[in-house]
Amino acid sequence: MISSGYITYVREVKNKDKILQIQIKILKKDISNLQKELIKNQIDKLEKIYPHTFFREFRLYLKSHEIPFITKLPLKEYDGYIVMCFDPNNSVENYYEDGEGEKHKLTDEILDRQIYDGTSKKKETKPLLKIVE
Repeated sequence: MISSGYITYVREVKNKDKILQIQIKILKKDISNLQKELIKNQIDKLEKIYPHTFFREFRLYLKSHEIPFITKLPLKEYDGYIVMCFDPNNSVENYYEDGEGEKHKLTDEILDRQIYDGTSKKKETKPLLKIVE
């Protein structure tokens, strides 16, 4: 596997007819090895404390520690993602990424579509997140 320069935290959930994949990407150069370990420990705690809203709590944790990251939230009924970039030192960039990976400006039509934000109604028994480096 070729390293992309990112650490990617992925959660996959089966929808009616497809698998939805939520991602948080952190640029490797933006965090130290100590921060990586702290994030891994925090993930374990958040999965236990917040099994239904874990992904939202993980994003809040990263924001509170001013760690820049990119969130990709899948659309429920359409192909593509809403992409939100958080950087405490720069302006944020939000856009729509279609099924082919092309970036598009967010329009009202796209914003009206339902996204999957990682909130679950039932407690998951398997690990909620896999980490790809």
